[in-house]
Amino acid sequence: MKTHNLLSGIIIFLVFTLLIVQGTATEEMVIVDFYYSESCGSCRVPHEIMQDIKQRYETNYSGKIIINIKNVDVKADEYSINKTEMQARGLSYPSAIINNETKIPKENITQEKLQNLEKLLNEYIAKLPNQTIEPNNIPLVLAVAMCVSLCILAAVVYKQQKKKK
Repeated sequence: MKTHNLLSGIIIFLVFTLLIVQGTATEEMVIVDFYYSESCGSCRVPHEIMQDIKQRYETNYSGKIIINIKNVDVKADEYSINKTEMQARGLSYPSAIINNETKIPKENITQEKLQNLEKLLNEYIAKLPNQTIEPNNIPLVLAVAMCVSLCILAAVVYKQQKKKK
């Protein structure tokens, strides 16, 4: 019984810590989800463009932008989840969505309109608060998250000890 309670407390501690860190890190970021299918002929060019944007932006704007490239081919559960997610957002492929609000149809993911897409991403990045989670701030965020989680863990252990008496 002791092992079960301790294990439960540790799991709660880890989950809470991860939620705090993830929530803090993603609140002040631009998140782009791009949906495509490998079997879709008209997805090839937009996919290459988004791969290039992902590489450049995640290098140049580290800690400010995440670009998720999601395959929607129904070959495995992961792809099925991506397709369901895409459809729930009212999108088709290839298309992208920025911060769950700005939809970008395939007509706008072309070499000719690349400058407009980059301008839109730059506008989102410019709206971010100056204080983002940089690599040198992560230890502070983790320390705070761990302190809060340890307090919760201590409360759980104390409650268990009190039940025994």
